[in-house]
Amino acid sequence: TRVLWAVVGSILIWGAIAGVFEDPNVKTLTDATLEDELKKHDHNLVVFYAPWCGYCKELSPKWSEVARELAGAKSSVLVAAIDADENQKSAEEYEIEGLPTIKWISSGEADGKLTARDYNGIPETKRILRWVAKLETGTPAPELKTEKDLEDSRMSQTSIIGVFDKMEGEAYSAFVEHALESEDDLDWFATTNRDLVGVDSAPTLVFSRNFSDTPLEVVRRPFARPSY
Repeated sequence: TRVLWAVVGSILIWGAIAGVFEDPNVKTLTDATLEDELKKHDHNLVVFYAPWCGYCKELSPKWSEVARELAGAKSSVLVAAIDADENQKSAEEYEIEGLPTIKWISSGEADGKLTARDYNGIPETKRILRWVAKLETGTPAPELKTEKDLEDSRMSQTSIIGVFDKMEGEAYSAFVEHALESEDDLDWFATTNRDLVGVDSAPTLVFSRNFSDTPLEVVRRPFARPSY
C-alpha cells in the first residue's frame, strides 16, 4: 500500500510539474527552436522558468491569462515559455539570473538581430498586459497636438504630460523610459505645444488629476534632465 501511494504521489507531483506553463496559447521553446521561432515574429513575450520554482508555478495561471487575452485581441505578440534548466544555452545567452524572468524579445532590426528587454514589474496579469501594450504600440507616451487630443487625455483619472521643445534628446528619452516602465495606473503623454497645457518653459511635467465630482487639478513641475 505504501508503495502504491508513493507511486501515485510521484505521478501527481510529476503531473503538477509537467503542467507548468502548458497552455495551447503558450508556445513551448527549446534551445533548438528559440531563435528561429522568435525571428518569425516582430514581438515575443517569453518567460524563462524551472519546474521546481515556486514563483514560476504562481505565475503560470497568470501567464495563461496573458496569453489568452493577447490571443483574443488578435495581437501579433508570441507568448512563449522556456525551461531554463533544460535549455541552459538559451538561459546563458539571455543572461538569466533569477526565475521566473520575463523578457520582451523583438526581431524588428534590419539585420534580423534579436533584442531583449526585461520586465521588472509585479508579475500580475493586468500589469504585464499594460507593459506589452506600451511596447507593442511603440508609444508609451502618445503625443498631444490639438485641443481634442488634450480633451481625450483627460478621460484618464490621472495622467502625466511631458512638455518638450522637441520629441528627442536626453530629457525626452528619460521621460519615455519612465512612461514605459511605469507600473501604476498613470497614463503618460507628451507634447511640444506649450500653450496647449499652459506652461512657459520646457521640459516641464504636468500632473493632471481628473475626477467627475471635482474640478480639474493640474500641478506643473520643471523636469530636470537626468545626470549619469
